[in-house]
Amino acid sequence: MLFYKILFLIFISINIWGIYVPFSNYYDEFITFYSICLLLFIPNKKKNDTKYEKLMVKCFMCVFLIGLFSTLRYHIQPHYSGIFKDCIAVSKFVICYYAFFTRISDKKKSIISKSVVNMSKFFIITIFSFALINLIIHSNILTNGDRYGLPIYKFLYSHETFLVSALVCMIAVIIANNPLKNIFYIVLGIVSILLTLKSKPILIVLFIVFAVYFKIRNINKIKKKRIIFISAILLILTVYLAYGQLNTYVNLGTSAARGAFYVYGLDIAINNFPFGSGFCSFASTLSHEYYSPLYYEYGMQYITGITEYDGSYAGDTFWPYIYAQYGFIGFLFYIGMIYYLFKSINNRFDFLSNGWIAAMVLLLYSLTASFAESFFTNDSAIAFAIILSCYIKPENQM
Repeated sequence: MLFYKILFLIFISINIWGIYVPFSNYYDEFITFYSICLLLFIPNKKKNDTKYEKLMVKCFMCVFLIGLFSTLRYHIQPHYSGIFKDCIAVSKFVICYYAFFTRISDKKKSIISKSVVNMSKFFIITIFSFALINLIIHSNILTNGDRYGLPIYKFLYSHETFLVSALVCMIAVIIANNPLKNIFYIVLGIVSILLTLKSKPILIVLFIVFAVYFKIRNINKIKKKRIIFISAILLILTVYLAYGQLNTYVNLGTSAARGAFYVYGLDIAINNFPFGSGFCSFASTLSHEYYSPLYYEYGMQYITGITEYDGSYAGDTFWPYIYAQYGFIGFLFYIGMIYYLFKSINNRFDFLSNGWIAAMVLLLYSLTASFAESFFTNDSAIAFAIILSCYIKPENQM
């Protein structure tokens, strides 16, 4: 189990120490290659129970083939190395999820899940302790500016987004191993997330609060009307709390990177109907690294954060990357992939069981984050895919 402990440690902390270790920025590619080896050389442990996972892979393959077709047809990105890297980037979430789901036995997954709980508790206590210290002394090392008169807490991470992502992973594995016994650590983790002052994880925090409340009340079944009502409350509260940030994006429009990606991405999807512009051509760090001709075509070379020499906002969203590069058909297939991922979770776990709540925390955060970062193609995708498929205890091992 040492390998999986080290792997989990990498997931939650590499942003802190990765800059000091040569080639550590390629760790997600290494794990993707390892996942491919699992698929090639390790027998399938779930031959009779992979219906939704196979449909998920088929949907993704349709997206991938559309990307190949549109790349060959339009050839917008002239650099083949960029196209190759983008092929890997868009594939790694699915490859890692399917490999670790089908090649690791349920018994081993149960042991893996238990092995990282104490590590998660230790990190959460440490992060929370420094958060309290930071409220008193406002350390420049621990903060990333101020908002609402409070310090934006980031701990030792390069940005508070990476802290939130790590905390969500740790809270998920703790929930999977009995949220009622570990409610103290869950609360500390939630408070630490709130102290980042990010609007992105608000929905997840509210979901965890409701889910733990249902566990305390021993509610295992909820009527459909109540589910719709609770979902509406969560959505309204999330929009209300994030209104200021949303209003800023609307007002800036195409003068800001994120707004430009959404608006111009739609125009690209229409102009290249129905298959999109192809790999490494829009709304990703790779399309900026191999500066896509589309940025010049739409005058985006003058927008802060996506100029030719400044790509700080190049990966600031995800969905325009999908519907621009793979068109409306590819977009629908990608939505289908996410749908079958959801079905996979529901097939593996009973509704409102510990495993179901933990998996939904990870899935909901992935979807929420994808509107503000290129989540499913960055290194966070690897962590969430493997934790979803391997570190959440199987239902029959509860």
